[in-house]
Amino acid sequence: MIVGHVRGHHTRTDELDEHARASWMGKLDARAKIVGVVVFVTVAAMLTVTELIFAALALSVVFAAFSQVPA
Repeated sequence: MIVGHVRGHHTRTDELDEHARASWMGKLDARAKIVGVVVFVTVAAMLTVTELIFAALALSVVFAAFSQVPA
């Protein structure tokens, strides 16, 4: 299923999230988004300084806000 999604073969094309398509992140390649998330999670998991942990948390909240996906 994930491989099909990355290649653009969706099983429910009519149910794709219109909010994600309207976002600037919707124009990015799915592989780039997956790699970005994996790198961000890996780096955030290795943080030991409290200020950097809060900065990573703030960055993830900003990304969630810019994604324009409804809560």
